[in-house]
Amino acid sequence: MVCDDKKRIRCYLTGWPGSQFDSQVFDHSILCRNTDLCFSLGEYLLADAGYALKYYICTPYRKPAALLPENEVFNVLFSTARVKIEHVNGILKARFTSLKGLRIQVKQLDDFVRVNEWIVVCIILYNILLSFKDEWSEDDIEEEEAEEEVENEFNGSTVRGDNLRINVQNHLLRWFYSKA
Repeated sequence: MVCDDKKRIRCYLTGWPGSQFDSQVFDHSILCRNTDLCFSLGEYLLADAGYALKYYICTPYRKPAALLPENEVFNVLFSTARVKIEHVNGILKARFTSLKGLRIQVKQLDDFVRVNEWIVVCIILYNILLSFKDEWSEDDIEEEEAEEEVENEFNGSTVRGDNLRINVQNHLLRWFYSKA
C-alpha cells in the first residue's frame, strides 16, 4: 500500500503472500511500472531501507553514512513521516478485524479472488470513512509487533536517486532547524 500524508490510501496491490518482500511486490505495481505516468516532477515516495534509492523513491541513509550527524537527523525526521503507512496498516486492521485472519479456505481460484475482493472493499471503506472525517484516534490502533526492517544488500543507486534524497534532506533540515 501507498498512502499520502493525510493517511489516504492512494495505491494498493493485493494477491501476494505475506512472506514476499514489500520492494519485490512494489516492482510489480502500476506505480513502479509506469513511473512517468504516476509521478510528476518533484513527486516521490518515502520508503524503508529495503527499497533501492531511485529518482521517485527516497530512502533513509544506511550505515556508515547514517552515522553522520546531519544524516542521523534526516533519518529521524524521515522515519516520523514514513510511519504514516504503518499507522494506516494498524488502523485498517483495527477497524476491519477480519483482515487479521480471513476465515476463508483458499482451495480454488474463486476463493483467492474472494479474499482479494474482501481486502479491496476494506480499503475502499477505510478511505470513505476517512473522507467523512470519521473519528479514529491513534490510541485506537491495536499494538502490532514491530516490523523488522529488511536490510537488503544495497544494489547501488542512480545519481537522480541520490539527488532526490539530498534535496529532501535539505528541505527537512531547513524546516527542522527553523523550528529550533
